[in-house]
Amino acid sequence: MPAIPRRPVFAEVDAALRWLGRHPVLRYTAPLAGQTNLAGTMVFSILVLFSQEVLGLGDVGYGVLRGALGVGGLIGVFTAGMIIAAIGEAWSQRLPSWFGPIAALA
Repeated sequence: MPAIPRRPVFAEVDAALRWLGRHPVLRYTAPLAGQTNLAGTMVFSILVLFSQEVLGLGDVGYGVLRGALGVGGLIGVFTAGMIIAAIGEAWSQRLPSWFGPIAALA
């Protein structure tokens, strides 16, 4: 098997960013996904303290809360195809980035 020539890391990153900039859907959704992941990580990093100190949940209550989040994820997995068919791929990627922060604030 012939060896694949390697380029410097910065050249690879530049090529990837140029490709991303030309993609009509990912150009818009990749930065939003990054911001959403950052916000979600911040929320989940304090969720255990919030649930125990403010909501008064014990260990079992926190487990139920996290379990409910998992069930919501499973519901999303099984309904994603129908949602994409109903509103299109681009909107199915944009809307969560708008409603996710609202749900986190709630």
